[in-house]
Amino acid sequence: METVPDDAPVPALLADLVDVALVTKPDLQMDRVSLTRLFEDEMVAVVPAGHPWARRAHLTARDFDGADLVLYDFYDQKRIPSMPLPIPAGARPARITTMPVVTDLVVEMVAGGQGVTVLPNWVAAPYTTSHGLALVRIGARPLTRTWFCATRTGTHPPHVEAFVEELTSRLRAPRTTGPDGPGS
Repeated sequence: METVPDDAPVPALLADLVDVALVTKPDLQMDRVSLTRLFEDEMVAVVPAGHPWARRAHLTARDFDGADLVLYDFYDQKRIPSMPLPIPAGARPARITTMPVVTDLVVEMVAGGQGVTVLPNWVAAPYTTSHGLALVRIGARPLTRTWFCATRTGTHPPHVEAFVEELTSRLRAPRTTGPDGPGS
């Protein structure tokens, strides 16, 4: 099994480095692959339990104005192409600190009071008790992202077809949080 950088699954697929990719974010070459919709997960704000947002029912774009965000480095706005920030449109954070895609590192920064982050609910939930964090819905309607199984167009070897079929059947099941959380 081959792994590729988080920001290059579609190019790796097109270069025959991998046969299947799980993707959530747009790619300039997305129209050159076949996509199968799998599931949606909810993105939530992650804050220390004592943070003013911790008791809020949900956050708005205005809440993010002036906030210090700690995000994975694929949200670095200097990258080309840059990923849209996982916050409501129109929000104007004061500072964005980007970190390697190491959840423990981002969580430690938030727990240490260095800012707030936005993570998938199923990723953040295990840290709430151990790190004294709270998860807060973003928007009156949940901020979600859609996961897809991406393959090259055309026919595939039987083992790839079987893998995609198994993956699709398991990840399309009804869920309330994500691949490993309740409802999975």
